[in-house]
Amino acid sequence: MHPTRSLAVLAALLPCLPLSAQDAEARPLQLAFGDANVLHEPPDGAEAQQTVWVAYPDGRGTWLDHRQYLEDLAVRWRDKGVAVGIVLPAAHAKAVASAAPKITVAAFVDEQPAELGVGPSSMTCLMGAGGRTTYLGNIDGIVDVVTHVLENGTADPYANFEVQLMSLLNNVADGGQFAKQVEQCLKAFPHSGRAHAAKVLLHWWCEGDLDAAREAIDAGINALANDAVPMAIFADLVLRGDRNDPRNARKLVMAMAPVAAGAPDGVFTQLVYLRALLLAGQDRLAGRIVAKLQKKVQGDTFHQLVFAETLMEAETPAAFRDLAVRSIDAAKADGVYLKWSYAARHKVLARCGEQQAADKLAAEYRKSDAGNNGLNNDAWYLIVQPPTMGRFDTLAGAQAEEMLRVEGDGIDYGNKDTVALAMFVNGKIERAVELQDEATKAGGNQPEYVGRLTRFRNTLEELRARAEKDGKKK
Repeated sequence: MHPTRSLAVLAALLPCLPLSAQDAEARPLQLAFGDANVLHEPPDGAEAQQTVWVAYPDGRGTWLDHRQYLEDLAVRWRDKGVAVGIVLPAAHAKAVASAAPKITVAAFVDEQPAELGVGPSSMTCLMGAGGRTTYLGNIDGIVDVVTHVLENGTADPYANFEVQLMSLLNNVADGGQFAKQVEQCLKAFPHSGRAHAAKVLLHWWCEGDLDAAREAIDAGINALANDAVPMAIFADLVLRGDRNDPRNARKLVMAMAPVAAGAPDGVFTQLVYLRALLLAGQDRLAGRIVAKLQKKVQGDTFHQLVFAETLMEAETPAAFRDLAVRSIDAAKADGVYLKWSYAARHKVLARCGEQQAADKLAAEYRKSDAGNNGLNNDAWYLIVQPPTMGRFDTLAGAQAEEMLRVEGDGIDYGNKDTVALAMFVNGKIERAVELQDEATKAGGNQPEYVGRLTRFRNTLEELRARAEKDGKKK
């Protein structure tokens, strides 16, 4: 499985030379992601020995999610000789610099690409003396990289750690033996939302251990309490990793509330908070965020489609149907986003009870350029790849149902495994258990199959116990 990365990033430590206000625009920077000119530097910035640079090629998106966090890091690191800088397209950089933030602001010399894969993009690069790049990584976990550099004078191990973490995140939902890799990544990145989320996903997708997953959620929330951006990344992955226990969503609502308050204009942050509220059954409170978000996502294809599919997580999705459709219609759905547009529209129809229309759309999708990946692969990738995980399960379910119809009794155990997973993520838990049991036996009890079967059975048991408890209360 090779999912597209939704957040492409780098991070950089660069020697920082004294800079006076009058020559700020003339000072050039040569960074791994392009040449830039410094427009603003806080008074104490020139005293720093190294600077963490974060670049935002599209000039919007994640910068508004990261702003408060980066200023907090600048204050946190000031006495340790580490400053924080950002690089934006010229027009955006000038506007940000005019507000004199607590971080250094630079402008790209040349126009930079607006998109790096699926989702909002932000880049960073770690450079040592002489301009040598020593680390390519992610803003998520940069606290751990800086800590290591301050203590050891080098970031050498972290290039491998970052690759290992990305590989883990890209593959853990496939199932497998990833426990050792998870612990290694958590040891290297104790302040990474991705690393903590990977542990939760391991317990769900590989082991089916629901209690261990809940413990990992608690551990992640505690570990990331002072790191807003990693907390949002953690919450996003966990909320999309499993939707069967609203107690998890309620915990993440509490954890995300201060994060959302600190990034009121951060669309990604607000969308994660919205998803948490909807999955926790707090539709009324979610409505307040919806009213603001519908304006903020305008002109941003990725966020328009995510906004639409997130609305369908409501207990009463029909209440948001028209708004979701308008958001999808407004999105410029070409390239990779054509698949996302079909998937978001299918989710609206399926979640709002318009099954006949959903089936018709699925048939149209299969004939389009977006749906030519084969039924089994398409269903599987939609479910397990990090960018689409938990977003477009209804279309994955439609593909699996079609595969079951076409192949009938002759379906092999590998494809049956996919159908079972599609049934599970669409809430058809009993059917998922039945199919997964058959696939597991036919496949020789492979560990990945056993892990999924354990998850399905444990989830079914919990749901039945919860229903019985609720029935007695009534």
